[in-house]
Amino acid sequence: MSTKYCLFFIISVLISLPSHAKRKAPKPVSPIISGNYVYTVPHWSHENGTNQNGGYIQVLDTKTGNPIWGIQVYKTSYEQSQESDVQDVFITSTELNFWGNKLKVTNELGHIYTVDLKNKAVSSVE
Repeated sequence: MSTKYCLFFIISVLISLPSHAKRKAPKPVSPIISGNYVYTVPHWSHENGTNQNGGYIQVLDTKTGNPIWGIQVYKTSYEQSQESDVQDVFITSTELNFWGNKLKVTNELGHIYTVDLKNKAVSSVE
């Protein structure tokens, strides 16, 4: 009889513990090398220097690998009632246009942005 109560107690405790949201890590986005620049997608906030995971492009010097500049392509609005990791929106692909002056960025929601690499300006396509 005491075994049943012990088992009931353990199950009750486990059920009442807060669950932690889990999601798969984002797939890496291949860097694009063009001229003296490498265009990269650092997914994590500790890598990109922002307060959000995802949505950031970093430009590196091809010779030194040092960062030259970076830009937050979009902001993610986080709801406090949900775990933040399930709300993160990551970049899934980048593509340099024919002239090498604009970078097309697509995120996992299917939103498309264009980064003007000369003016460092972002525009939403969809």
